[in-house]
Amino acid sequence: MNPCIAQLLSNVATQVTGAAVNWQGGIAAFIVNGTMGGATVTLQYMDSSGVWSAFSAATTVTAAGTVTPVYAPPGSYRAVVTVANPTALYAALEAVDN
Repeated sequence: MNPCIAQLLSNVATQVTGAAVNWQGGIAAFIVNGTMGGATVTLQYMDSSGVWSAFSAATTVTAAGTVTPVYAPPGSYRAVVTVANPTALYAALEAVDN
């Protein structure tokens, strides 16, 4: 069973690499909320060689909002904030009913 929501970032106000979370696979929405302040938020996954990679160009965002659908296979995911100074930034993967 897929969790309903996997919190990737919570109240971030700096450049940061979020903690890894396990996702059991399925269709998801990548949700980013808060004041971006020029930041870029990238959804990353751990590939089969154990290296963190950007999930897709669509899940590298420079504006708050929702990217859906994200066909996320089972594995480890995290969000990375780069550039500028965000305020109260949140990111999550949320299961989408299909």
